[in-house]
Amino acid sequence: THNFQPTMKKALLFTVGLSAVLMTTVSCKKNCNIPEEDTFSGPIITEVGDQKIIIYPASGGLLGSFPNGMHITANSPQTQQDWFEVSFDGGVTRQALDFNQYNIIGYGLQVKCDASIDRALTTNPMANSALYTMTVQECNDGCDELRSLENYILVDDSMANYSIAFQVQ
Repeated sequence: THNFQPTMKKALLFTVGLSAVLMTTVSCKKNCNIPEEDTFSGPIITEVGDQKIIIYPASGGLLGSFPNGMHITANSPQTQQDWFEVSFDGGVTRQALDFNQYNIIGYGLQVKCDASIDRALTTNPMANSALYTMTVQECNDGCDELRSLENYILVDDSMANYSIAFQVQ
């Protein structure tokens, strides 16, 4: 019984220590209720089968030259088309994008460190127009540093002649 006491004390101290760590971790957790992943709605192509589509711009900052948004189609200059590669298999491989089949729409944002974006595309085929709405949810957790975020979406080439309007909420 004499060796039992130190073992019990160690177990009790370990339990108290673990509880203190867990309580500290939980109490320091940021109080922010934003989605963990961005969301997409409307005719935005995000997957082929069950494989995620990833758009790769040639470099960051491309949207700086397009303060009113970008719409790259088969009718855009080849140099602009060459700015993008796409993966149809979740990033395993990349390839040039066939702009006779797809278009890229893009718009730049300035957001806080912790942000989530709901990207919605609403079309009006009768007017050959679409509205790309980006609803930003940000945490007010003390991180007010802004970062540039380029929002590229892939759409079907049937929108090549659409005028695209952009809205940030």
